[in-house]
Amino acid sequence: RPEQPAAQAAVAELASRSFTPLRWPVLLAWAQQKEDFAVDFRHRSVCAALNRALRLWMQSVAAPEERSNGVSLTHLFRWIWPDVSCEHVATMLTWVCLKEIGKIRYATPRVIDQDQRTRLENMFHNMDADHKGHCNAKDISGGNNLGVEAKLKNIVDAETVRAVCGDRAIHEIEFLELMCEDGFRAHFDAQQVVLRDGNKLTRQSREVAGETIWVLQDPPAWERPQRQLIDAIEGEIKRWRRLAVLEAANLQPLDDIGDDDDAG
Repeated sequence: RPEQPAAQAAVAELASRSFTPLRWPVLLAWAQQKEDFAVDFRHRSVCAALNRALRLWMQSVAAPEERSNGVSLTHLFRWIWPDVSCEHVATMLTWVCLKEIGKIRYATPRVIDQDQRTRLENMFHNMDADHKGHCNAKDISGGNNLGVEAKLKNIVDAETVRAVCGDRAIHEIEFLELMCEDGFRAHFDAQQVVLRDGNKLTRQSREVAGETIWVLQDPPAWERPQRQLIDAIEGEIKRWRRLAVLEAANLQPLDDIGDDDDAG
């Protein structure tokens, strides 16, 4: 189901302003929308209580600076769980990050089977007739000794190879990656895969979230804000992990931790 306007505004604001607090009008519009569109009376009563509590806190409790800056996600966490530790805040942010990562990741491409790999390796060795350990564009197109008829039957010419790879040495692993079936990895450690539609997937390590994922090498315009949001959440996770170390060492009480520290 398409996201409703208030939710879209919240995502857009987070993406465009990095992991900064939500403005009060956006948050209150979201809370009101949740109350208005609740599916049953129990859900509606909970949403109504949240809506009233947010408005009351903003009007009666929030300092002028808090009214101006808005509300961060971690502030909401600590409202709901007042005694939550910094380590647990980092864990919750990691869950959020994994959810957002799921919106851009692709299924891990399969590795070609051994029979396919063997055929490609044999093809490479046949092209590398001089046993140099590499091929060039001329080798891949059939070498220097092909007659006119053989050249016509060949599936690729030297100019096409040069246009794709340049006029350089191509070693066996790269040859496997170039020649394997679209949508598959040529070997376990491959970092890039060509899809059947011509787009390329690349392996990306999200070390903060503890995930290695496959994503489009050239993301479409709609995906770029999502990647910015994920980067911002990872920056916030790192910040709370640092605070968790301080908290564990009793160097900084939880109550002294502000929500407006620089992320990253």
